[in-house]
Amino acid sequence: MAPKQITCPNCGRRFSPWRKKAYCTERCRKQAENLRLGYVRGDGDTALPDGPKVEKNNEQNQYVARGVRGYGVAGGWVAANEITHKFINSGGTALGYAMYVERQKAWFGRVGKEMSFGPTSLSRSRQAVEAFLGGQVFEKREGERSWRGDCMHLI
Repeated sequence: MAPKQITCPNCGRRFSPWRKKAYCTERCRKQAENLRLGYVRGDGDTALPDGPKVEKNNEQNQYVARGVRGYGVAGGWVAANEITHKFINSGGTALGYAMYVERQKAWFGRVGKEMSFGPTSLSRSRQAVEAFLGGQVFEKREGERSWRGDCMHLI
């Protein structure tokens, strides 16, 4: 006897559900969730029609701190919450972060697993991220460090 087949509500492909799954793959489930939450439009375009995408309700209507001047990377800073600021490009993609680490009582600049900078002030961590994204040399002051790779578990 053939297993019961259902149609995936996201992509329309037929599949045999297991453990009461509603979607054929995890990718289809996530796409449907993003569409339902409003992160993407139905035509597959990831940018919302009114500019950079808003990811969560607590990030809505946050001020853009300032844009990049003379660094060659177009974008601006957005306060995600009290301890995290994101450097986003014109498409709404986060390129770098400035994060406050309470244990260190200082700010750290991050660009994925490529660069970390700190401990320092908020403005210096932002400048370090902008300089790294723009390919500029950024001089460290006394007590500041920079490193490559994911070392946040050490902080």
